[in-house]
Amino acid sequence: MVPTGEQPQASRGCPATHAGVRKRMNPGDNGTKRYQDEYGDALVCVRYRQDEETRYTTVELVVDCKAVKAVPGEVVLLRVPAGDQQLGQQVEAAGGVWNPALAAWQLTRETAESLGVTAGGAPHAREAQADPAPITPKLRGWRCAEIPDVERWAPAGEAVLYWLALGIGKPDEQCSTLYYLCVATRAGLDSHDSLKNRPGRAGRAPPLLLQRYSWEAVVKGIQERLDASADTDWTRVRGKLRRYFD
Repeated sequence: MVPTGEQPQASRGCPATHAGVRKRMNPGDNGTKRYQDEYGDALVCVRYRQDEETRYTTVELVVDCKAVKAVPGEVVLLRVPAGDQQLGQQVEAAGGVWNPALAAWQLTRETAESLGVTAGGAPHAREAQADPAPITPKLRGWRCAEIPDVERWAPAGEAVLYWLALGIGKPDEQCSTLYYLCVATRAGLDSHDSLKNRPGRAGRAPPLLLQRYSWEAVVKGIQERLDASADTDWTRVRGKLRRYFD
């Protein structure tokens, strides 16, 4: 019980949650053996976190898994504002699936619109504009199933070919649509089957072909395609996006 006149102190939780991630290690990497022995197949990764005074070792574990049904329709990614537990519960109850790689809920656009969260987490409205400005789609996240830490990955040679899953949406909305993009060098296209490891509905858009591979060149190439998709009407933007992304 809190004495009269005193305010309860809010719990900050474990200090490690406020420390930045310095290194992430997958099972099998150096430094993970003892945790593999302890947690087995439940181990997802080991992280070193560090603040100004302390380095913490944390583990990510699988504590539950269940089959999910594929939902027809356009898949979008929805970010719920921190602390909005009610909205998070509504999204999960409506069939949303958490995507940890993109830190967002994955569900159909129809379901997101039925919850009224397609624009900033509130019932969406459109205001007429005499001279609307072009809408440039925004890249909100990415994931590579073949290369977990693709941002820091460096190829062993000149041959590069992999697929990226991208979350792309309006700049002022929480929702983003899931697209795919093949990233490759000429040597990679010549020496690989571009259909290998291809996501189910991918393969129509031209690959992002790089003269020399670097992650900076990948991000630049994606942004150039996003800029080329800009338009004053979002329906036309989505049509343009389908030229550059699957």
